[in-house]
Amino acid sequence: MAESLGGSRGRNDNVLGKAQALGKTGGFGQTQGLGRTGAPGRAGGLLDRPATARLGPDRGPPARTGGMAAALGVGQTQGRATSASRQRPASAPRIYPTAPRTEENAGWTPGGKVQDDLLRAKQRDLPAFWSVRAHGQPFNDERLGNGAANFYRLAQPAGLDANRDAVAGALGPATMQQAAMRKSLETGKRHFTTLEELQPLDPRERPTHPLSDADREYLLQKLTPYQRIHALYHCLDKNPATSLKEWIPWPMAILNRATLHAQRVGLKPPPAKYDLEDWKGGPAQVDMLMRLATTELEYMMRRHLKFMSDRECNSARAPAALEKDILRHAFWRVDPQRTGAVSIQQFLQVWQNLLRLMEYDDVWVKKKDAHGKTKHMQVLQPKRLVLLDRNMAAAMFVKHGFDKDGLLPYVVFINALCSTPARLLGHEVVLDKKSRGKNGLEDDLDISLCLGNAKIKYRYCEQGVFPPGEFSAAMGRRSFHPPKAHMWLEHVYGYAGMLDYTRQSNVFYTHNTGKPLNAVTAAAVKKRLAETQREVGGTDTVREEGGKRVEFVYYTGSVGIVFDKEKYDAGVPCQRYFFGHNNDIQCLTMHPNRRWVATGQQKATGDMEVPYVCVWDVDQCMQLQRLDHGRDERGVIALAFSGDHVDGKGGDLLLTVTADDRHLIHVWRWLPHSNKYINAHYIPGWFMGPEKKITPLRMKGDVYFNRPHELRDGEYCEDSWLNKFPFDPDNWRTESDNKLELDKAEAARRMQEDPEYQVDPAAQKMSEFMKVKGIVDASRDEPTPMTAPAWEQPVEWWKQSREQWALSVPTPGTEKGPNPMWSFMEHPDFRVRAEDADGFYHDMRRVRREDGPLNPAAEEEKLRMPHHEQDLQGCNGTPPMVYGLVWNRLRPSDGRRGSEFASYGVKHLKTWIADEKGTFIGTSGSFAKFPIENVLSAVYVPAMHAMRSPGDSCILTGFASGNLGLWVPPYPTRAGATYTLIKYFPAHAPGKPIALNDGTQVPGGVRALKLRRTQAGVFEVLSGGADGCVRCWQLDEVAGARPDGTPMKGVKLTQLPLGRDGAAEISLMPPPNPLKKAEEPPIVVALDAHEALNREFLAGTNGCDIWEVDADPRVLVEGHEDDLDEVAAHPEEPHTFATACSSGKVRVWDARRRDVVRCADMGYALMGIAFSQEHLNFVDADTKQKSHGYHLAVSGDKGQLTIMQCDTLRPLIHHQVVPSKQYIPELKYSPRGGPKMLACAAADLTVYLYRADKNYQLLCKCMGHSGTVQHVDWSLPVDLGGTPFDGKFAIQSCDSSGDMLYWDPYSGKKLPYNMRDAEWHTWTLRVGFDVMGIWPDGSDGTDVNSVDRCRLGAPIYDPFEAEYEQSTEAAMHYSDRDSADGISGAGYLVTADDFSLVKMFNYPVVADDAPFKAFRGHASHVTSVRHLADDQVIVSVGGHDRGIFQWRTCGVASGLPPLPVIYQLLKKANEDVGYVQGQDGKPVLKDPEQAKQGRHEVWEALHKRARAFRSYERLKLYAMRLAVEEKRVNSMAGAVPQPKLPDLNVWTKIPGTNQYASIRRDQLTEEQLQEAGASPTKRQTAMRGGSAGGATTPVSSSPAPASNGKPVSVAGGSKRASGTGTPRTGGGSVVAAGGTSGLSETYEDSYALSGGDSATFAPSGARPASAARTTSARTAASGGGGSGAATPRTEGGGGASTSGAALGGVGGRSKRYSTQESVVSAAPHEASASIAEDVDEGVVEEEGVEDEF
Repeated sequence: MAESLGGSRGRNDNVLGKAQALGKTGGFGQTQGLGRTGAPGRAGGLLDRPATARLGPDRGPPARTGGMAAALGVGQTQGRATSASRQRPASAPRIYPTAPRTEENAGWTPGGKVQDDLLRAKQRDLPAFWSVRAHGQPFNDERLGNGAANFYRLAQPAGLDANRDAVAGALGPATMQQAAMRKSLETGKRHFTTLEELQPLDPRERPTHPLSDADREYLLQKLTPYQRIHALYHCLDKNPATSLKEWIPWPMAILNRATLHAQRVGLKPPPAKYDLEDWKGGPAQVDMLMRLATTELEYMMRRHLKFMSDRECNSARAPAALEKDILRHAFWRVDPQRTGAVSIQQFLQVWQNLLRLMEYDDVWVKKKDAHGKTKHMQVLQPKRLVLLDRNMAAAMFVKHGFDKDGLLPYVVFINALCSTPARLLGHEVVLDKKSRGKNGLEDDLDISLCLGNAKIKYRYCEQGVFPPGEFSAAMGRRSFHPPKAHMWLEHVYGYAGMLDYTRQSNVFYTHNTGKPLNAVTAAAVKKRLAETQREVGGTDTVREEGGKRVEFVYYTGSVGIVFDKEKYDAGVPCQRYFFGHNNDIQCLTMHPNRRWVATGQQKATGDMEVPYVCVWDVDQCMQLQRLDHGRDERGVIALAFSGDHVDGKGGDLLLTVTADDRHLIHVWRWLPHSNKYINAHYIPGWFMGPEKKITPLRMKGDVYFNRPHELRDGEYCEDSWLNKFPFDPDNWRTESDNKLELDKAEAARRMQEDPEYQVDPAAQKMSEFMKVKGIVDASRDEPTPMTAPAWEQPVEWWKQSREQWALSVPTPGTEKGPNPMWSFMEHPDFRVRAEDADGFYHDMRRVRREDGPLNPAAEEEKLRMPHHEQDLQGCNGTPPMVYGLVWNRLRPSDGRRGSEFASYGVKHLKTWIADEKGTFIGTSGSFAKFPIENVLSAVYVPAMHAMRSPGDSCILTGFASGNLGLWVPPYPTRAGATYTLIKYFPAHAPGKPIALNDGTQVPGGVRALKLRRTQAGVFEVLSGGADGCVRCWQLDEVAGARPDGTPMKGVKLTQLPLGRDGAAEISLMPPPNPLKKAEEPPIVVALDAHEALNREFLAGTNGCDIWEVDADPRVLVEGHEDDLDEVAAHPEEPHTFATACSSGKVRVWDARRRDVVRCADMGYALMGIAFSQEHLNFVDADTKQKSHGYHLAVSGDKGQLTIMQCDTLRPLIHHQVVPSKQYIPELKYSPRGGPKMLACAAADLTVYLYRADKNYQLLCKCMGHSGTVQHVDWSLPVDLGGTPFDGKFAIQSCDSSGDMLYWDPYSGKKLPYNMRDAEWHTWTLRVGFDVMGIWPDGSDGTDVNSVDRCRLGAPIYDPFEAEYEQSTEAAMHYSDRDSADGISGAGYLVTADDFSLVKMFNYPVVADDAPFKAFRGHASHVTSVRHLADDQVIVSVGGHDRGIFQWRTCGVASGLPPLPVIYQLLKKANEDVGYVQGQDGKPVLKDPEQAKQGRHEVWEALHKRARAFRSYERLKLYAMRLAVEEKRVNSMAGAVPQPKLPDLNVWTKIPGTNQYASIRRDQLTEEQLQEAGASPTKRQTAMRGGSAGGATTPVSSSPAPASNGKPVSVAGGSKRASGTGTPRTGGGSVVAAGGTSGLSETYEDSYALSGGDSATFAPSGARPASAARTTSARTAASGGGGSGAATPRTEGGGGASTSGAALGGVGGRSKRYSTQESVVSAAPHEASASIAEDVDEGVVEEEGVEDEF
């Protein structure tokens, strides 16, 4: 960071106050340089590069035109500015109109040149009251000074080498000499050949001669005046190694002056506020101390002037002398020539000799006023003299400004010292982003102005915001990059059972159901099932179904979910997800093979969006096909595959119903190709955005913020590797090994120089690459078998002994078993584009379709497309009129003559039968004599009458009345036949009324029917109704005749007992709860059964629950009955959170068990919810019974407030808060150590404050907002020294109009102070400086609904330390090592928005439209998002989708325990010392010093464990990148350009790397295009070579010729994917005889099943006997991850279809070893070796061939 400014003008500390601590701001010369990689193009910018530094065309983008000088408006020369902008009036703020800027160039231009951005002219940020016309350019800030003063701070040790460093090469000899002098003062070693000549040392020489005190004085005199002042400010006139031993730094002398004075006079000294550890706590801590000391010194000066003024006025009994007059006359006495400027010596004369600065005490005296009345008045009583030194004077110069000669214009100093804060605010720089429509900083210049305390106006905050004192350049730059931390979806609570989205069954078993349990989890599952059966009164014996695997699929929001009940019972992550939708999923159906699923969605917002259907597999959740519908069809509301779901046959056709007014029924041949996985690819659930900012970062390979981060003492983690796209593990491994050797050498050197230095031996065991490789390898091992569910085994680490804390952190290789971050990508059948896995899947890719019937002779490309064969008009009316579709399982499934299906819905049943041409003819069914009503469900059942023929069937339907109806057609049934309703079967009660879209109300009726076949071969029908019951009906033969003598047709239904003890039905009612009122039964909306589970089935209800129905029914997936508005995290338990629902239900969830643990019904619609932050006492007003514990508060839509006991949900008190009965959207309790209050933000523009420790008595109201108060945050104790509010807690709130106000919670009044430096316990406000950049372009100010900051980087308030030190600032724990990326105060922030996204940002979010990571899953407005207590889990809730999404984080958590746990540990440290009774009767510590030492040891142990935890988390992020890189290598080794890529892109190498990417043609030169081999002929040849599915070509013994006539070397693929091939052809599948990769069984659908749980689509082949195993120097390629056609360029077995060849980046799993087959090549050995290093073991090519694509 740049030079610290030495204070914060315009802040509250200017009124007898103290400054809030500044965070990570290194001193002069302590700015982070160009990074350890030495790449100035990466880390360069306005704050890091001089104006004259320029980079070559191969070094990356240069700095902005004009660099520092042009940005600051002083030209591009190093001379002093000859002109300045017009001087503004002293009272007018500087407003920057911010003219339009040009966006950064995305990517590179032909020839590798980069055009410089245009830079607007800027004014300068000046100290308060500074006049450029009168005083010239100020030199107190390195960013403001012109000339060499800007550059020498860049010349750190590496910068001293002008031959290696482009920045140093731009510096002159004088600048280098000044830099060497400064470095000598900092290190205490001579960086010169001789002290007399001052010639800098050669960079290869290490300085060895120490500096003496005389040498330091000599160098200080040789420095330029303004550099000398900065050196004095940083105490460089003394040896830093002897600080606090031989001398006391000036900040410590000021802040600890009471202690030092007592030691000098021999009194008992009070405890020192700061000690040696604080001064040696790093640059951030030192800078904070200097800022505090500077402000304290100003505070003393103001009090002294006030005393002198009061004394003169009292003596004259008139306003005889003002503070300004006294100070001005003093300066005139030392400046007799009236030059207007003074030196440091003259400044010291004023305060030492003339004014004689003194320290004062505040005392109360009795005095008589003018009327003779005696009053108590506070006066200043002189205490002792204060001796200033030159270092303290330099601090005043640095803060208030000085010129190049080191002289301070004392007019500036007088005005700044004697002005009020309101006056000083008028001198702030104003960045007007509001007029430009921006929401944050746009470039380095804006960051530099914010370092100078600018005021920022932006669109969505009415008041404007100020940067805090701890804001640094590194913070600002970090916001321009997406976060390195990651999170992934771990669990989804709830199910889309809403009647709006559930018109046909949407829960289905998968093909994995019925398989035996996994040996790893079997014991834990059986233990859990036995406990569950005992809870409901059953036996301990696990039933037969309990020993089988159960897996089913459903959806919530926009994500398809595969639920594994075995893993759920074992307590491990139990869901897989399909993320291929971008809006609400409205329907789901299962393929007859139960392996593939189709889901249809509503049309997303956007002119180019269309409703579509995705077909995907349940094993890997890969998309097999996408069916795009018309743009005006609104959405897909019903689906059905053709075929027989009972026998698992068919599935060629897919029927869809759209939500247009005609309810068109579309008939699709969804994938004519025989290989159904020909287009398969995985769609990630996250992406980086916004694309306009991510794309330039990606092209530069600078996606993440580049900063080395310290892990432990002596060890660094080079995070710059995370920002390299593509990732290069080869170079990383080499660099990691080299760095380890350098670190060891550096550690040995430091141990020789400093005997006290100790190296952590654990940090030197292995290189970073080997650590990460150990993590990846461990994820491929089998996990340890479980004996009990996972939630029963772990014990919270902080409950163990202190010695075990650090051991609780995993180490590389100890976590065995699959890792959810990357293990899913390693399955042999898994395919994903590398760029998608990297987070660059911004928009859902559309797929072309073919209209019309399938042509059997169509080319390969046509067979990969969906064929839209027919459109049928379902029903006219306002949708939804069609509720569902059902296929006749007894008829053909391929659409030929006789194929049949039915559609049903509002007052109709319509059957469709194919005629001779295959055209479906629709006929409406006849209700005959029965009343016409809505048909809610339907199922085809076999006809069981006498003389029936094969294929005869009838339809059983469910009606709104609760009856079942039997529809019978004429037999034989042909196209045009009419089904007639012949009989009613009373089945269920009608249920409660349901309102339809047109306003009419109908009963719930029978909404679910399911045909199942038992293991005995008997057909049964399950029915679910609005009475909450499920009944079973057996299909029997019907006999007899009608009254007219005709024989009976159809089927007979006989009800069977289903429940326990012969009960007729099973009721899906939860057990009674005394905290909930009597509930209405749920409506059963979905049913499914599986033949492997004889007496068990699934049921979904409109309460968004999924039940496992057997003798002891239980809820597997529990959801909410209505919209969700808020979620709250328990402050102490890191796995507990609570949700509030509009239905009135409060549910408390366990994130480990993934289930509800407590539930209560409040009886009114809920809006807000909050946990108390500490244990609270409560006394019942009636029974006088006392309770103690955490409280849970909920608020309602009519202004209600209810307080409950957290552990029991027992209501304690109820209030009607808002008299006007308006809703309360937000509740917040005060933090630990605070006033024990509850803040209620209401829609009546008021914040209500209740005393939580006084039975929630109303204390005050905060009134002043102009809109609905939406969010509230509590502060930590604020540091406003000299004000009545110092050390108290404050509130900030924002409303719907954009007002952001600060309140005094004790009185309800607005605070008159600037709260820019207040530290906040939480940050949930949508506006403020810290969250400016969360708003996307084009937002309307309401798009972001919720915000939450993690604890990483936030200060921790220690109330015990505050009591000991009697200081607020001393009780705040700051550390750059306990922050993200090593930047003090940096962390992460998540938002929930109206675009169904949960976004993660780098905190603070100050960049305009800041880059982020966005996570998909929700389908409606995401209403709330919160971190749980330890930040390892994030929970978000959707509004209308009713889903609760649980996200697991990596790199976000601080590694510290929850705050209440920390306080308990600190309290225990005090209790170990013991208490005694004090003089006032209160307990006091026996030995405060011993207690302080005990608390210090607790903090050290906690931070040690936390840093080890974050180190391991960072290594896991590397491991994920390494796993993704394996996919990328596979893709490059076996991929061809995707045919659907736009013509403007070319698939080629990224210049300067060995990695491939899709690059725009206009970004490549003609030579690069020729090298890319992008001519149409070559591309068409490549496509033909990669799509010849099944074609084989004999492999000759001679090398195959390439297009250039050279022989080509080909090597085999990896042992996992068993593929061979080239980047042109893809890998041909070659497996050993009897292996599991071949076809084990072939079905009529022409797809193959492997021996495992997932599908592999490749013919078997014999592996050559000459295959040998070789070790890979890099992760091995798998030949494209799928099968490919064998061509003359490939070797090995039979032909294969191109499952991965044409996907352009789709790869399978690669392993450490690969199968190296015999190489048929006559190429020279040297050429083959070099090529193999480039393209990996999977493919070896000749030079020139590898660049063809």
